[in-house]
Parts: sequence; structure tokens; C-alpha cells
Amino acid sequence: MRTDRHADQLRARADQLHQQARHTPEPVADRLLTNAARLRSWADEHDRTRLTEPETPPR
Repeated sequence: MRTDRHADQLRARADQLHQQARHTPEPVADRLLTNAARLRSWADEHDRTRLTEPETPPR
């Protein structure tokens, strides 16, 4: 089961890779940026397809 926390962790890792890419030579930086984009797309897909449990009304 995936959770919103997983999506948050994917975005945090993508941010780390993006930051690392700023201080890395270009061929490696390009790969880091590609991986960061992939992680962000997975997190975005989670946001689009997540299922939420309906709230139960108070008794």
C-alpha cells in the first residue's frame, strides 16, 4: 500500500538529487535531473490516482 508519506518522500529525494545536480559535472548532473523528474512524476501520479477512505459521519 502506498501512502501520501511515500509521495512526500519521493519529492524530498527528488529535491536532494536536484540540489546535487547543481554541484556535479554535466553528464552526471543530467542523469540526476532525469531521476529527479522520474521521482516527481511518480509522486504526481500518486496524487492523481490515490484512493481516500470516506469519512464516517459522527453518531
